[in-house]
Amino acid sequence: NIDYLTGFYTRYYIPEYLETIKGKPSIGIACLDLNDLKFTNEHFGYIEGDKRIKEFAKIIKKYYRNATIFRVSGDEFIVITTEKQSDDFLRVSDNFRKYLEKEALAAIGYSFYEQIANLKGGIEYCHKLMGEHQRKTKPSYSQMIKL
Repeated sequence: NIDYLTGFYTRYYIPEYLETIKGKPSIGIACLDLNDLKFTNEHFGYIEGDKRIKEFAKIIKKYYRNATIFRVSGDEFIVITTEKQSDDFLRVSDNFRKYLEKEALAAIGYSFYEQIANLKGGIEYCHKLMGEHQRKTKPSYSQMIKL
């Protein structure tokens, strides 16, 4: 259940983890998608792609120090925290979003719940927000290459 590149949990641990936090108040969820990993892998090789994943994992951990983090696919991550208050989580997430936009590094969607009955629904909502953020901010390949 541990991803060998990042040290984060894999998606296979999510159902079990959600059971352990069911009913807890104050849950923050963030979904992240690393920009253009496929492009990196195809043009620079998988070793460079792995380096990007590892670097991004360090950045996620820096912002969400006490969170439980999952690598759910090659370039997607989920962060869940039960230890922060709403203001703290949203401030950290807002700052991270600004950083990600400045660096054109990744898309993020996040929300904080004082009470949530459907954790899976909360993750799906944050994933939807991430997709909206990605559509608004992700540079095109031609912008990256600057032809």
